[in-house]
Amino acid sequence: MTNKIRPIAILDLCVLVMATAAGFALCRLSYDQLGGRATIANVSELLTECIVILVPQLACWTLPVLLISLRSPRPSWRRMMRQPGFLAIVVSCIAIMGQGLLHYMDLWGRGRDFTVADWNTRWLSFLNINNWQFVAGAWLALAFSGRWRWGRTWAEVICLGLGVGWFVVYLAWEGRIFF
Repeated sequence: MTNKIRPIAILDLCVLVMATAAGFALCRLSYDQLGGRATIANVSELLTECIVILVPQLACWTLPVLLISLRSPRPSWRRMMRQPGFLAIVVSCIAIMGQGLLHYMDLWGRGRDFTVADWNTRWLSFLNINNWQFVAGAWLALAFSGRWRWGRTWAEVICLGLGVGWFVVYLAWEGRIFF
């Protein structure tokens, strides 16, 4: 066990830049399929475009931030699993991988009818905007068990930001109904 806090390194920044580039590539793919441009007068379309930008970024940052958090020196496993940000990233990774597996099995079950267009048109459901439910469940379990411990690292702050980001995506998705 060590109490050292690992400073941010060039490798960490390179990984985050690559994750951001991958997120923007997915944004471009989905934005082109979305069609026209939203205006401020049409809030529903504007919120949809915000979701199209946020979901790929959150999904593409989730796994790299998890891997960055696991680099040493880091707290012990026991302490890390009590940090809300780290737990949010772990459950988000599990949810994204599980949803991706179910999505792939659905397309694979179609056999020869599977096309790249099927994959491209349904990728937003693959990225699962409902990750907030998994994050909320993990955070509630931490809070009610009395094991909630704040981390002191920059990676934990990014993890918390991603966990909150899944809530923002959900609120934007639900906000489309009211406009």
